[in-house]
Amino acid sequence: MQFPKLHDVLDYVVKTHWQMSQLYQKLSRKAEQKKVKLLLDYLVEHEKAISDNLLKIEEHAPSQVINLWYQELTNDPLFKQYHAKDYGKDISLNDVIEIALELDDRLIDLYQLLASHAQSSKAKETLNNLLYIEKQRKKQFMMNALQLNGNDHE
Repeated sequence: MQFPKLHDVLDYVVKTHWQMSQLYQKLSRKAEQKKVKLLLDYLVEHEKAISDNLLKIEEHAPSQVINLWYQELTNDPLFKQYHAKDYGKDISLNDVIEIALELDDRLIDLYQLLASHAQSSKAKETLNNLLYIEKQRKKQFMMNALQLNGNDHE
């Protein structure tokens, strides 16, 4: 994959979050455990909210940031489309947590790579802000997932 401009990167990430929400929705339809469905439904909405937020950031970003070229970045291996195993109705809470954390880690790696290649301080600041937000989201998700997982005996 080639990222000519930061605008293209953000469009790619928005599309990927949409694909992630579709994956979680598909898994939710198959899952039978109530807690698994609850976590997957949360993730569907979470991914949609991230997409909406990124679209707003893209809309309000200065043109010198959004039009920054990334000639060094081609064939990005960090964010290949994720294909979950063919989980059925027996998908576990731990399976869902593992999928979500892997996808979060890929996004964090991508933001780190982009920030390290940013050619302007404004672009680096924007990408570092996105990186910080994603790390905070991951922490929040982990806390929620651990709490939900810890209540299995109820």
